[in-house]
Amino acid sequence: MNTYQFKQTGGARYALLSATWPLATLTVTENQLSLNLPLCTLYFRPADVLSIEPYNRGFTTNSLVINHTVPHYKTPVVFRPSGNVRETIGQIAQTGFTDNKKPLPIDLDTTINCLQSQGGFAMKVPAVIIIVVIWNALATPELYRVVVQNSPQDMFIGMRLATGFMVLICLTLILSAPFQNLVLKEERTFNDIGKFIYFILAICSIMFLVSLLMPGVR
Repeated sequence: MNTYQFKQTGGARYALLSATWPLATLTVTENQLSLNLPLCTLYFRPADVLSIEPYNRGFTTNSLVINHTVPHYKTPVVFRPSGNVRETIGQIAQTGFTDNKKPLPIDLDTTINCLQSQGGFAMKVPAVIIIVVIWNALATPELYRVVVQNSPQDMFIGMRLATGFMVLICLTLILSAPFQNLVLKEERTFNDIGKFIYFILAICSIMFLVSLLMPGVR
């Protein structure tokens, strides 16, 4: 059994999602390949992948494409490695993934089937809708006052409320397993969204602090 694991951080593109370095991670073992993007992780068995080859189209260069047969996933699935693309493909081959014709362990095969049937998006759609609605409910009234009532200082009040809410959501996701179970789909873990959540936490924390420091804000 090949125990070598290959893991690399880079950029990626899938459907409408596009991630720059370091927001995408490719992880490959003999039995599984996964590509993690913001809010989305794709899982493949060796039998799901037709080929992994260099991909250069338009502005997309030094990339590789994962040609697959998973009906619940869109195409193309593109990963932009931090190093040379051919060396990356060679490292993937060293795991034994591309030549693996053996049946997978039943528990792993069942888990990957479940993850694939959900599509790539890791969070429950109702949870995302609720978060977006609350974000807009906190930010929009103050934006209305800025535009209609010509009250620019109110912009920072809306920013403070909305970014404070997102900081709270991110911290709760990081620290609370029950909240993760409430927001994430079955078989998904915080690792599927962790990098993106930390990124949002950093951005919203900065914006929240800026709103506190702005002079003349009530």
